[in-house]
Amino acid sequence: MRISAQKSLRMPDSVQSVVPFTLIVIKPTNAQLLTHGRDLASAETRALLEKWGRLHAVRSV
Repeated sequence: MRISAQKSLRMPDSVQSVVPFTLIVIKPTNAQLLTHGRDLASAETRALLEKWGRLHAVRSV
């Protein structure tokens, strides 16, 4: 049985959806976290890190 090259190189839909999710949903949070001069001990940073963790968990499922 021979598998076509096109079918064997195609990524599963679940993998393909990770990139758009990362760019659209997680990237804005990353940008806020990477803001120059951010107070790493602030409550806002803590909230952003918690949000990032939840978003990453969704992406990892």
